[in-house]
Amino acid sequence: MIPHFNSKLEFLQFLSDECIKNMKKFELNHQQEIGIQKAYASTLNYLAKTEEASGGCHLISAMLHILLSEQGIENKLVIGEVEDYEANTQFSHSWSK
Repeated sequence: MIPHFNSKLEFLQFLSDECIKNMKKFELNHQQEIGIQKAYASTLNYLAKTEEASGGCHLISAMLHILLSEQGIENKLVIGEVEDYEANTQFSHSWSK
């Protein structure tokens, strides 16, 4: 059953909680797994409380990149174009890897 949400912020908080809960099911096999999980959870928690930040891949990627880098976790901020073949269009996208 899909829960009912009274606001976008309520929905974002639910999504954040679910992502954090499910994140713990995956093993990253990385010596700094706990730091990565904390950075991811911090980013999601911030976004769940900041409605204007929802859906912003550039902001999310930059935040995660900074949090990981501050912990000495090697990662790369990637900004590129993604092609949507169904809509026959391209759009800017970013991610941290």
